[in-house]
Amino acid sequence: RALIRKGRAQRGLKIDEVALEGCVEVMSAMFQGLHLRQLLNPQLDQAAVTAALRLALTPLLFGE
Repeated sequence: RALIRKGRAQRGLKIDEVALEGCVEVMSAMFQGLHLRQLLNPQLDQAAVTAALRLALTPLLFGE
């Protein structure tokens, strides 16, 4: 939470506590699901997943 607050503050973005909690829960769900995906798909392209996570997380973390 502190890192998200800091990143948003550095960008001059508003910090809404309710939205922050939602953001943390969505990120937790995404990362917890990655363990299952890795088990079900051992050939998972980690570089592709990392790139897709960046695309998904950037607006979640730093969107208005």
